[in-house]
Amino acid sequence: MTILDIKDTYTTGIDASLEKIDNIDMKYSNVSIYRTNGGATTDFGIVVRQEKNIFPGIVLVKDLYNKYHMVEASSQVIDEDTIFITITVQQTDEKEFTLKRFVYF
Repeated sequence: MTILDIKDTYTTGIDASLEKIDNIDMKYSNVSIYRTNGGATTDFGIVVRQEKNIFPGIVLVKDLYNKYHMVEASSQVIDEDTIFITITVQQTDEKEFTLKRFVYF
């Protein structure tokens, strides 16, 4: 995060490194799904948090899931206390190499 990123977060109130992609209202709290983005040299990740507003501006947060190398997530409410979340992993890049006995020849 650069100084410009911090300035943008301060002026807009939006942190680009933690993008909210879904919010599910449950009976006693909310479940929020975020995509993490650390910039050009890092991969995306998914964070799932249970959030409960205690007082205005005070939120109790519990991380339910936090995984790196993830791209998308979708949710489905099962009942008032249960949520089903599907998380998508990035496509795997596979290559096959045939090695020679001597590295440089």
